[in-house]
Amino acid sequence: MNKIFYHLGKQTTLDILDYRIIKSRKIDNSIGELINFYKNNEVPKMPINADLLMKKYEIPEGKYLGEKLKMIEEEWVKNNFQITDQQVDSIINN
Repeated sequence: MNKIFYHLGKQTTLDILDYRIIKSRKIDNSIGELINFYKNNEVPKMPINADLLMKKYEIPEGKYLGEKLKMIEEEWVKNNFQITDQQVDSIINN
């Protein structure tokens, strides 16, 4: 659900969860917990941007930069919107 939350927004995420409840015709406590979580949180903003990568890693603007930024973003979303400097270093250096 984090991918949906980040890429499509809060309302879409809540709509999908509501649909799951309606489709199942029963209340699932785990879905209720997810609804509360997403209702009470805002879509996070990725802490890494192109400027940071260009300065810190001396990566020129272009396709390579975009690819690395996308990889970092995917890892950040996958890890519940958290990423370490070591993870970023690993992505950049591979």
